[in-house]
Amino acid sequence: MKARLLLALLALIGPLAFAPAPLPRRDRGRADEINLTSFQGRWRITKRFTLRGNGKHTPRASSVTHIRIVQNRWTFMTNDSEGSTLEISIDPSRKPALLNFYRLGDREQRIYGVGLIRKRAVGVEVLYHWGGPEGRPLDFEPPPDGFWTIEMYKE
Repeated sequence: MKARLLLALLALIGPLAFAPAPLPRRDRGRADEINLTSFQGRWRITKRFTLRGNGKHTPRASSVTHIRIVQNRWTFMTNDSEGSTLEISIDPSRKPALLNFYRLGDREQRIYGVGLIRKRAVGVEVLYHWGGPEGRPLDFEPPPDGFWTIEMYKE
């Protein structure tokens, strides 16, 4: 009787020892990660607002139509004309990713502006303002008063 039970268990469990290994899981975090490499390119601005703590954000008029990211350089552009260029750094270890702006050649001295970046259904949203890291928000909600937000997609 014990021999039959052992044989039945072996028949049921034995094939599992030779089952194929499961396929590796896709790393979903990497696909959504925003870092300096994934942020490269020319981005068309679709929305731009000055944020208000009371939720009554005001549209921000500007001649800037695009942002171009090449290596660690952020360039404000009006169509194909270059405007101001700043150096940037992105910390993708935080969610949303932290964004720092520096004047050209002044990266080691001090931060010129701070922001956050997050992926949207189409493109990204950037929340930023000029000034040091003291007032940097760590999330998009609640919206920090006086910051700017731009939504843009890669062309």
